[in-house]
Amino acid sequence: MKNTYLLLLSLILLAACTSKSPQAVVATLKRPLIIAHRGGAGEQIEHSQTAYRNGAKSGADFIEPDLVCTKDGVL
Repeated sequence: MKNTYLLLLSLILLAACTSKSPQAVVATLKRPLIIAHRGGAGEQIEHSQTAYRNGAKSGADFIEPDLVCTKDGVL
């Protein structure tokens, strides 16, 4: 269930950045949607710039980070 919410959040953010609906973005893909969890968990240190770059270089459509609060309560 958590993964479903994260996928939905990713698609909503993409739609906000591209002005296309999430359904329109997914419908245009002729292949499975590729999401690099934490930038490519297991290959680099999670949530690092190296992991995010590696996920992008590997062809991920989205980089899916976990949202966490800082000490001051900000996401």
